[in-house]
Amino acid sequence: MKQKYTSVLSSIILFIFVLIVLSSCGLRFYKSIQIPKNNFVEKINSAIITNKYFFLHQGEKEWHLANPTKIIEKGEFTIIGKLDKVGYTEGEMWEKLEANRRQRQNLAYSPRMGKRNTASHQMHLFIPDSLAMPIDFSTPISNISKIEDYVTAPGATFLSHVGLTLVPPTIFLAIVCNCPYVYSYDNTKLNFEGNLYSGAIYPNLERNDYLTVPNMAVTDGKYKFKLENPQDDEQQFTNFMQMMVVNHSEKVKVLPDRKGILHTIKDLQKPQEAHSSDSEDQIEQVTEKDGKFYQFAEYQDIEPLNSIVLKFKNEAKSTNPKLVLSLKNSDWAGYIYKEVVSLFGNKLPAWQKKKMQHSTEEINARSMTQGSLLAAYLKTETGWKFIDFINTPGSIITRDLVLPIEIIDPNTDIEIMLKGGFRFWDLDFAAMDFSQDEALKIEYLQPKSVLDSLGNDHSAALLGDDKNYLNQLTISDKYDITFDIIPKKENLSQTMILNAKGYYNRLDKFDSKIQVGELLKIKRTSFSAFSRKKFLEIASLYAASNP
Repeated sequence: MKQKYTSVLSSIILFIFVLIVLSSCGLRFYKSIQIPKNNFVEKINSAIITNKYFFLHQGEKEWHLANPTKIIEKGEFTIIGKLDKVGYTEGEMWEKLEANRRQRQNLAYSPRMGKRNTASHQMHLFIPDSLAMPIDFSTPISNISKIEDYVTAPGATFLSHVGLTLVPPTIFLAIVCNCPYVYSYDNTKLNFEGNLYSGAIYPNLERNDYLTVPNMAVTDGKYKFKLENPQDDEQQFTNFMQMMVVNHSEKVKVLPDRKGILHTIKDLQKPQEAHSSDSEDQIEQVTEKDGKFYQFAEYQDIEPLNSIVLKFKNEAKSTNPKLVLSLKNSDWAGYIYKEVVSLFGNKLPAWQKKKMQHSTEEINARSMTQGSLLAAYLKTETGWKFIDFINTPGSIITRDLVLPIEIIDPNTDIEIMLKGGFRFWDLDFAAMDFSQDEALKIEYLQPKSVLDSLGNDHSAALLGDDKNYLNQLTISDKYDITFDIIPKKENLSQTMILNAKGYYNRLDKFDSKIQVGELLKIKRTSFSAFSRKKFLEIASLYAASNP
């Protein structure tokens, strides 16, 4: 019996790697706590100052209180604002969620990006049924019967998505993307630049990552970064780091491809056509960097993966064009990852300690068939030819990247298909550059210093691709990393690419028993199909609670 059980687990082991690839985003859970009445004024004051998102609850009804402010009226603290609806149809619900996420993207260059849409950035006020609710809302604090705030609650269940409370929850979820956070210094200001090596969650998935930092500021005579571990449920190990610095013409932009080769981008051509796998026109979603994503959200019963086909006119007769994409992983992908790994229950930590038996190539191939890596194909006379895959960039902000393409027949139009799992990816922009790559002089810099909070220098850990790692085991492990500067030449632009290699371990733990039957069901269909099924279940649950 034990042998059969072990065999079943082994048959699932590769499947978990597919989930690992999407685990570039971890999850942070929250539960509600009730605020004592003698703290109402203090809490509301603080929430207004920090621009929290206010909800008003009256029985089964809900409103969003927009632009909340306070006044003293007849000697009593009074809160005023404009009422907006919170009850949406299914379609409006998801549009609102996407609007919230786009709002978070606009905050991306703040050290506190994403906070506005987390549970901790909401305030819930409960008022009596008898109170009138005009659009221009005003009520003294004595009319507020209850205030709910939120604190971290590991193990909470999914009741609401991405920081918008659609049904009044007592526990809900906000998604926070992990992996090492990278900030650049601009004197005393910190700018969030992105994540490193997302999805490399075990040693055998360790990989290089290339993060573009255009026109970086000089601080104290150095290029200066902060490397941060955002959560205690993750351990991060950086093997190697260097800066690639390029002075180049102001007429071009420099971007790396997946393998770290730098390309010049000079004349971007938008696609003539863009159609998803359900034949819907997606041209408006991918021709501007505006947060209007194509989300791989088609409902297909037969084909588990969704796709978009981009068509370009090759007027330059180029044989080596470059596809330029701006994209990120979705918050939904992080939630689905957590849902599935929880099915492994208390067996998950044991698996994480085992030496991985599968090669990176095998894992990547499996991940593409499941849609957790984005695969790109070129249309040829004999069918769709695989070009390359795109690594997971994380879900906080979009990343610009290049996909070089070899064209067999330059006299024909170019059609590219991008294929991914259900709602795993957010594609914001796609274009083609037909210009020849210009010669670039790349200068390489090693870290000058890598200082922890006590002032200890760990730069030796990042100087070589070896077994000596910079370890970030807890949230307190933060490092200030400096590089010598290379002067920007007159009449030229300067682009920096932070090249880092590493991996990280998720420390997910569950007390429940493994649900082998459920895992095998997912394995027989696909991870993408499970995502679609889960999405429809939650949408149906919402629709039933909001007739």
